[in-house]
Amino acid sequence: MNKKIIGLTLMAGGLLVGTQITGYLPTPHKFGSLPVAQAATTKTILSGQFSQDGDSTGYSAWNLTSDGVLHIEPGKLPMYYRISGGTTTPVSPLDKPLSEARNQNIPVKTISFDGRVVAPENSSYLLSGITTAVDDVYAPQIKNWQNLDVSGVTNMRYFFNDSSLKSIDVSNFDTSKVTDMHGMFYSNYRATDGVKGIDHLDTSKVTDMGEMFSNYGDEPETGNPPVDLDLSNFDVGNVTNGVSRYGDAPDQDPFTQMFQGSRIKTLNLANWRPKAPIKNLFENIYTISKITLGKYINLINVDPATSAYSNLNISPQVDNYYNPDDYDGNWINIKDQYLPTNQKTLYTPTELMA
Repeated sequence: MNKKIIGLTLMAGGLLVGTQITGYLPTPHKFGSLPVAQAATTKTILSGQFSQDGDSTGYSAWNLTSDGVLHIEPGKLPMYYRISGGTTTPVSPLDKPLSEARNQNIPVKTISFDGRVVAPENSSYLLSGITTAVDDVYAPQIKNWQNLDVSGVTNMRYFFNDSSLKSIDVSNFDTSKVTDMHGMFYSNYRATDGVKGIDHLDTSKVTDMGEMFSNYGDEPETGNPPVDLDLSNFDVGNVTNGVSRYGDAPDQDPFTQMFQGSRIKTLNLANWRPKAPIKNLFENIYTISKITLGKYINLINVDPATSAYSNLNISPQVDNYYNPDDYDGNWINIKDQYLPTNQKTLYTPTELMA
């Protein structure tokens, strides 16, 4: 790859459109008509305690109050599994109280960590698939993220898988012991507010980032635009061993399908120093228009005989944000973007890869 190419942008045409914001001023209260504050009262309508193999010692109690808040008390969270047809699958421990609420048609609006809640060493699928109804657009939103202690976690495989969370905050996550982040944010297509603090994640011991942001970003029909993703601070020096979703032999490319099917507009990988080959990052991605690379990144084209996809084989945009006719499939160095067209150097995906 041309080591001088630091920023790349997909060739496109378009207009810069201004947005006008309108609003109104609230009508002031007349003298003597100020609202009277009343104390809100809540009561516990469901309660229980987490346990591991029948032992509840040290594990968090939980209670659901009438205002729709599921309170997780200080303590530990267990590892939960679901056995179906002879197959054992990890599930979120929060599925227990949420299932009880769902079975009784009790809505859960918020999940609150009310004090230090310690995640287990193996936290795969810990916050995956948390919902109270099949037709819920969003999952119950989490507050007090800072109270979730992940400092002892080594496995965050599919941690937020299909969580339907609107916002995620990992600002206070201590991930210094984590070795597996495969699929960590997989299918978070409702995260319209993005992931706060993602640039603070310690990835220095992570060996597998496959599918980490696969299907990440909101769906086109919701009307929300593609997201910007800055991973320039990620330490990828130890990302060398890939294991598939189903635990196949550890010979899978450790970055494979990292952004497959995601709705990302811009991606920054500027400071990456990978030791493993970077293959198949962008399978079935339509929205990306700018990639920032560093001089240590070498995108490797995949042999068409073994795979139909390559790192920069990116299809035209097909949703409401870009006109597919605007794209010709070529790339330019971003420093050349304002040059006259006849002075720009165009690169095909093949020319950008070894």
